Amino acid sequence: SLFSKRNMMLALVPVVIVIVCVVPEHILANKHSSHPAPGKDSKVRIAWRIQTNDVAHLAIAPGGRYFCTVDRKNHLNVYTIAGKQCYSAVIAGMDRAIVSPDGSYTLAYSYLDQSTSQVVVLDSAGQVCWKMNVSGAVWSADACLADGGSRFVVGTGKRCIYVFDIHGAARRYRWWRTPGAVVSLNIAPDTKSIIYGTWQDSALVRSDFDGNKLWQRNLDSASLHYVEQMGSPEKLMLRSMPNRRGVDGEFCLINADGVMIWKGILDVSAGTHVVCSSDGRFVCLGYRQVIEHKGKSVSEKHAILFDEAGERLWEKGSMFFQADPKLVTSNGEALLSDSKGALFIMRRNGAMEGLGKMPAPIIRSALSRDSKSLLLLCADKSLSKIEVSQ
Repeated sequence: SLFSKRNMMLALVPVVIVIVCVVPEHILANKHSSHPAPGKDSKVRIAWRIQTNDVAHLAIAPGGRYFCTVDRKNHLNVYTIAGKQCYSAVIAGMDRAIVSPDGSYTLAYSYLDQSTSQVVVLDSAGQVCWKMNVSGAVWSADACLADGGSRFVVGTGKRCIYVFDIHGAARRYRWWRTPGAVVSLNIAPDTKSIIYGTWQDSALVRSDFDGNKLWQRNLDSASLHYVEQMGSPEKLMLRSMPNRRGVDGEFCLINADGVMIWKGILDVSAGTHVVCSSDGRFVCLGYRQVIEHKGKSVSEKHAILFDEAGERLWEKGSMFFQADPKLVTSNGEALLSDSKGALFIMRRNGAMEGLGKMPAPIIRSALSRDSKSLLLLCADKSLSKIEVSQ
């Protein structure tokens, strides 16, 4: 099996307080980690802020030039990454969308909805230009540019992948069968292949756009497998979550051939989540730590930064600073937020700098694949862009 599991628990026992912390396991692929020297500090700023509706879905387009929102009344809004609205449209019954890298088209669909298997493509003015029915509920989707046009790839619960190509007035699609339900899929940065994770049967697969497999790694069939393509073509992040409540999952940083670099536990009770730098050189884990004293408990949020070999570099978080990682730069700097929406930059030298404060607590976020744009949706329905540059 690609994955094996081992729990690791750290208990610190002061005189009157017991601190219980579940720390994700890490297995070193290279025990002699190189610790790359810090580069020039990244510039991180709040670029703009706009007001939105009751947003339920937020996604940045591949390439990072556009993004979209879908509210709870099925209103789709497409924007440039500068925050300028391109159009608004009502997409009845659709609750998710993905914009092509150049903004020419947007694919809308209903996520995990057994009652509808229709996907709808809108043009750059928000007009419907193509409707198609696929086999099964839509579980995953991605987009790229191909052959001078736009390409969308859709994965379904009935073990199918569809490729939709739009080139001017031409419309073309093809599909093939997969080992299992297509939980997740990503188009590779070179736009020549797809990497996808399936469930029952469970596998991690790379194929071309005609469905020809380049390689396949069989995985645990009891888990749903979510694959995430890094900004670098050499790295992938795989999250494997058991299809049962209360059971821990795993994350695994792997190379482009599906070979494990290192892995760790996604502890359910600690709410562990993973944020990577775009090149996969740094991985930051966020988790909850419980402090117990005289029958009472308080929850803290912590962040731990690891290098690409799984070696721990630092940890932040306390009762007074609820550290929640949102972004990691290629220099190993982390953007952290607290429970009230304040933002901080943790530099490689250990210095922590305040960036500013959101107008309300953060409830949703979306990160571009190159980690240069981060969208933060707050409880007051404001949407802000955090911009990263060198």
